Amino acid sequence: MKNWFEFQEKFHKSKLSESKVTDDKNSKNFVLFNISNEIIKPILDIAKILLEKGKLDEILVFQGKQYAEFIKVCYNNLTEIDEKKLQEWLDDPEFDNLMKVAGKQLRLEIESKHIKKKIIQCVSKYFQIDWDKADITLYVQMPGQMFPLHYDAFKSNVFTGTHDKEYKVKRWLIMLEDQKPGQSFQMGDRFINWAQGDVIAWKNVELPHGSGNFGYWPRFTLRITGEIVN
Repeated sequence: MKNWFEFQEKFHKSKLSESKVTDDKNSKNFVLFNISNEIIKPILDIAKILLEKGKLDEILVFQGKQYAEFIKVCYNNLTEIDEKKLQEWLDDPEFDNLMKVAGKQLRLEIESKHIKKKIIQCVSKYFQIDWDKADITLYVQMPGQMFPLHYDAFKSNVFTGTHDKEYKVKRWLIMLEDQKPGQSFQMGDRFINWAQGDVIAWKNVELPHGSGNFGYWPRFTLRITGEIVN
């Protein structure tokens, strides 16, 4: 996995001119703004109920063949990636413990129309994106779980159908609870502090990031990715 990370690091830095910057004047510690607790609470309640009922899937964050197929789509027409070499990088036994033991989290891709509609109703006014094609995912990072250091893949092919409109795709993380002891999230060389309702964003594909939970409480996050329409 380390070799894949280093490949991304080199390639992404060469493509930064194609990635539009987050408005640094309006951001502090990568937190763009805060959504009030009364709006966030219904989403948090949904996440907690789903967790209690066992409706969230435990996943490896970089699942071998599935992740490799995703990479092929994301980097299509951007660079050539040797599929055999990529698979070797992802399956590197040196990092088995990092990727297959610790690299887990709980995820629910919002497919239920009822749940998706309720979440969109809560937050749609804050994000001018094509909600019909948006990816809306709830994440729960349980104690002992982590998301290894990584770069986000290019998303233009996935959301716009072409490789050269990365500037039109944006991702946000909405923190559904206050940060608790033992919960960490690193962006580049900075550790982010957050409160309930904070909306975190960064320059697309630019910064490596990862997170971990060595505390005693689950961390609830809503991730939104979509094509900007306005």
